[in-house]
Amino acid sequence: NGKETAAKMTYQCSSSSSMNDLSKPTSIYANIGKRNNDNNKNKRCWSIRTDYLKNVLSSLSATSKTFDAKYKYRCAFTIITLCVAVVFKMMNIHCSLLVYGSTLVFEIFNARRSQQHSREKKNAAREEDSPAEKCDGMIPKLDSDAVQKALEELVQVTHKHRRSSYISVVLNAAQHYIESEQIVELAFSNLYNILGSNKQNCIRTFVQKDGINIISTAMKHHANNIIIQEKACSIYWSVIGGNSTNKSLVAQAGGIHLIIDAMKRHSDSLFFLEEACGVLSNLAVDSNNRLIIAQVGIAPGEGIVSIISAMENHSRSVVLQKRACGALSNLALNSDNRVTIAASGGVNAILTAMEEHTESSRAQEIACNALANLALDNMTNKRTIGQQGGIDAILKAMKHHPDAALLQKHACAALADLATNAGNSVRILRATNGIQVIIATMQRYLDSSVVQEKACIIFGNLAAIDVDSTICESGGIRSIISAMKYHTNSVGVQSKGCWALQELSQLLCSLVVIRRENPKDILCDASDRFPDECRGAAKSVLVKL
Repeated sequence: NGKETAAKMTYQCSSSSSMNDLSKPTSIYANIGKRNNDNNKNKRCWSIRTDYLKNVLSSLSATSKTFDAKYKYRCAFTIITLCVAVVFKMMNIHCSLLVYGSTLVFEIFNARRSQQHSREKKNAAREEDSPAEKCDGMIPKLDSDAVQKALEELVQVTHKHRRSSYISVVLNAAQHYIESEQIVELAFSNLYNILGSNKQNCIRTFVQKDGINIISTAMKHHANNIIIQEKACSIYWSVIGGNSTNKSLVAQAGGIHLIIDAMKRHSDSLFFLEEACGVLSNLAVDSNNRLIIAQVGIAPGEGIVSIISAMENHSRSVVLQKRACGALSNLALNSDNRVTIAASGGVNAILTAMEEHTESSRAQEIACNALANLALDNMTNKRTIGQQGGIDAILKAMKHHPDAALLQKHACAALADLATNAGNSVRILRATNGIQVIIATMQRYLDSSVVQEKACIIFGNLAAIDVDSTICESGGIRSIISAMKYHTNSVGVQSKGCWALQELSQLLCSLVVIRRENPKDILCDASDRFPDECRGAAKSVLVKL
């Protein structure tokens, strides 16, 4: 096999070297020169064996014919190097290193060619049609046993090789044998393997082949089969990802109704509920889907009730709690859904999740975000969250996870919304080290404009009832001024900082501290940069100073 020939070149320095070894097909010996030594050590005679050189060149040329064009160039490079070595010999320059280097280069090229040939064999084997692919066009003519056997073999293949060409085969089988639970299960297992890698070309092929509608149809036909329901949710989740179009397609195919119906039907299956809550959380990012989830069922809000019921029945599962809290958080971006969630026991379910999973920073983060969204522009929910212990739960999460940046941001946002309620303001002030926790977060995350802005809102709302000067004595005024110094271009930090200082300056002890910190330049700069947002509050503080 010419492609596997290992052409070797060896420089012979000895005068007794023989050139008879040229007859070996896998070994080429080049005796470039013959060194003759006589009694006069200073005299050296170099004779060029041109006939041997011609044999070397012809042998290399013959070997190179079996290579493709790329490797012929490499052989030519080696030949040129050898000729240069001969010229150097004629100039009486020692060139053993040069010839050895060319030999090594050629060996490397040949080794790389062997490796590529091996890879080509593997790729060719991988590209061979599987039994399932071979029977793709014949699926309508085959019996169910043959299709089932082909899909069983394909499961082993798709577990390692996720090719988009398999999708058409699998969907074709599932569509033609939709009544067969075994075939649908195997088809969904293959799709789960292929789409689990989140390769865009696979997802695109799946959608183009009407995969979403086929999944929905299978869920309808096999509503009592928990395996099919689990795989269907997993496939939906892989397909929708961050693609808004696919989220709409799932809703149009009735996917939301089917998932919620399955949640009520299989309320004891933890893994299915985890997958279902994850899919609903992702779907609820779309504003239209939020309405659909809330309106599913005979009675309004059955979708929301199903999520909360799953949280109550499986409170020890941190995965389910995280995904369910995420679903409620996204659903709460709709004002009507906020009312439904609170009325269905959503606040208590979220706070229970925070209490059960205090060590999970991710669970605490999502729960704080959900509470912040529920409290947004809804005074009833703010009062409910405060009365059920939401303030203490948020502050506890901030204490336990000081290094979780997103948790601290969502916690400050939740407290800022809750603090607009007078009862909650009192709870924050009376909480053990509550103000100190907020100030510590401001100092740790000075570069976060969101944290600084929300903290200023909290202090501005608490100022009127802070009769004990807790904010002032804990260093709150200094933290506000530091935030304004750091975020000079943030209209939110500047406006809320000026407002917080205005509210705090109404207390004599706080005014003394403000005068000591001397924020005149900062207030003037904020007034000049953002006159509409800052001028009134800044002027009020400057007059008092």
